[in-house]
Amino acid sequence: MMLLVQLVVVAVVLMLASQSIPGVYVRDWMAAFVASIVFALLAVFIGWVIKLGITLLTLPLTIVTLGLFLLLISWIANAVLLKMTAGLVESFAVRDWRAALTLSFLYSAALFVVELVMR
Repeated sequence: MMLLVQLVVVAVVLMLASQSIPGVYVRDWMAAFVASIVFALLAVFIGWVIKLGITLLTLPLTIVTLGLFLLLISWIANAVLLKMTAGLVESFAVRDWRAALTLSFLYSAALFVVELVMR
């Protein structure tokens, strides 16, 4: 049930972002659902590799900030996954990294709210 809710939330966030964030394009609701499924599959199968890579690359920064930078790792990893999703789904596009990071922030905030409500 939670997986279905997350897929719907991602689709809604993608549609809202395409209306409000310059650089994000989603053709229609079906494209948003396909993009959310592709995003979920990428997150499951290669998301951990991306998070591990970012963690290792930013280890000195994490040490200097006493671990606070670890809070940004999933935000950055989601932006990378969104750019990869845009490359795989023809009817979904993220033009630049600024749009990807903004969309990733909205996605994380929406999932946080959904998890609070679902408890």
